[in-house]
Amino acid sequence: MIDKDSKYFSLSGDIPIGGPSTWHIIDWDQRRVVSVTMDGEQDDESLAIEHFSRHSDPLSPDIHRIYVSHNDEINSTYTDSKNDPTCCVHYPSLHDACPPEEEVQTVRRDKLEELERLGPNADLVAYSPCIEGSAKKVKSRCRP
Repeated sequence: MIDKDSKYFSLSGDIPIGGPSTWHIIDWDQRRVVSVTMDGEQDDESLAIEHFSRHSDPLSPDIHRIYVSHNDEINSTYTDSKNDPTCCVHYPSLHDACPPEEEVQTVRRDKLEELERLGPNADLVAYSPCIEGSAKKVKSRCRP
């Protein structure tokens, strides 16, 4: 599991003069981005992260933006996917990523069992080999 201090991160925000302020918070554990909007000019992301950390667990995965009052209550939520700030890492196809002379073994993602979150987009996973033998543990980088 990702430790509490590393679970949330904000790379950017929008702070118009007079507010409201919006910070885009990445939840590395749930692998999503939620924009947190608050009244006033919030010059750093710490308050947005604090608000989001208190509300993140019960929020539906479809919600990508919340508007939080100064009393730490959610005034409104947004689910319109055209405004969803979540981005994903580009992974080239196996054919494009590996020279033809290299032999690469692959495992389908649905055959992986997550054992532990190691960090942002990195897990410790296990899979059962196709040929007899015990399950193998490997580190996996995955898409959000």
